[in-house]
Amino acid sequence: MELLNIDLVDINYKLIGEINRKRNNFYRKIIYDIEKNSSGLFKTFLKNFQTLQDMMKMKSAKQEAASKEELKIYLNNLHNALDYVVEKVSENKIFSDHHEIIFLHNLIDPTAHQQHPNEYRNTLVMVGNHLAPEPERIFSLMNNLMYNLDNIANPLVKAIYAHHEIVRIHPFVDGNGRTARLVMNWILMYELFPPVFIKTAECRRNYIKDLDQSFSHLETDPESPNDATNRFFNDEIQRVNLSVDFLIKTMKEKHPNKF
Repeated sequence: MELLNIDLVDINYKLIGEINRKRNNFYRKIIYDIEKNSSGLFKTFLKNFQTLQDMMKMKSAKQEAASKEELKIYLNNLHNALDYVVEKVSENKIFSDHHEIIFLHNLIDPTAHQQHPNEYRNTLVMVGNHLAPEPERIFSLMNNLMYNLDNIANPLVKAIYAHHEIVRIHPFVDGNGRTARLVMNWILMYELFPPVFIKTAECRRNYIKDLDQSFSHLETDPESPNDATNRFFNDEIQRVNLSVDFLIKTMKEKHPNKF
């Protein structure tokens, strides 16, 4: 397996520019409206940001849990993991090393983590139709991933790249999808973007299908562009856009004269 060359992906940078414009606009209003009810704007913003976090936890848990009991466990684990991410972001800590992803995986899926405590998997696993890399290659691939992330300037692209490649490497026996999505949200939230999530069952089916097709294509022809990888990246960019739009919509409803 070779890690994805980000230059091969046809990324919708126009939409990224629009997302940045909208995001910067509402932050500007909050920061520079100090004498005109900035406190009210800020409180509304924090409440809506928290709502997005809660929706992300609930949607992710519902889509993965097989029973009500499992749903409770998933929600509790996601709550603990997201609290950890928020704490790290508040400490100005960006996702950057093996320790962080292993600890995050422990919070998200303690049962799977117990199979290989404080380390990556030591068995072969399948990801859909994709055979994940051999265990002895995981540490090196994750090292290369960290290096590649350091060299991707755009935070949205960096976040989605981390998500795509963590799932493809599949460093753990289970819980890789949840871990990858939380790493993506960590990178986004560090850069002051709202968290994102998969809204519907149909979106989730398309998400899984695009990942599977992307992995298959990259396995056979890693040096050429492909539609599935493009779709995956641009669908995730659109999810960021939807979260930003949610914040703007709810801010307008509470403060119609400000937006």
